[in-house]
Amino acid sequence: MEFLNLIFYPLILILGYIFSLFSNIFLNYPLVAIVLFGAFISLLLMPLQKPLRAIEIRTTEVIKNIEDEFQELSKNLNREEQFFLKESLYKKHSYNPFYSIKQAASFFVSIPFLISVIILFNNSSFINSSSFFEVPLNSPDGLLFGLNLFPIIMFITTYIDSQFRYRSDPSSKTRFLFISLALFFLVYGLSSALIIFWIAMNFMNMTLFYFNKN
Repeated sequence: MEFLNLIFYPLILILGYIFSLFSNIFLNYPLVAIVLFGAFISLLLMPLQKPLRAIEIRTTEVIKNIEDEFQELSKNLNREEQFFLKESLYKKHSYNPFYSIKQAASFFVSIPFLISVIILFNNSSFINSSSFFEVPLNSPDGLLFGLNLFPIIMFITTYIDSQFRYRSDPSSKTRFLFISLALFFLVYGLSSALIIFWIAMNFMNMTLFYFNKN
């Protein structure tokens, strides 16, 4: 954690200053402060994510074109011939299978912010002294008969976002389903404050995406 703290120190410092503004304004309403902070970070990331989403769209179109051509041309080919056909299609479209990671480019750019927020919340006296429904915000919630409810809500919102965002791309929807599941297990035991922050970001991202599409 010290190593990450050192790497992301400038970002942690900036985010800490922003969060202190929200926490001072909503001193008696920690949930509001966390939700608005998450929404603000989504807005902050929007200029970075917009060109990355364009890359995601272009990559998805290339993959779809390759798959469509492959389905059309591979009907009467054996496995070896299908392998060489796919290789030729990759060359034709200047595509490498590793490029599929570009389909999640807008997500990966948010990771430094999420790591910084984890460190920030762990060291925040505001978070460590606040609660929601008698649940300390620096602990897992345990609201669902001892199970943590907030990570489940986070998974559902991430899943819904991916289903809406990639509704015309089944492979991307499947990929983000696995990403959502992986994130669920990774964050399940983390503090309620962090999960609420993430949920707020998801809702803001969905809202921004909807209004940008219409």
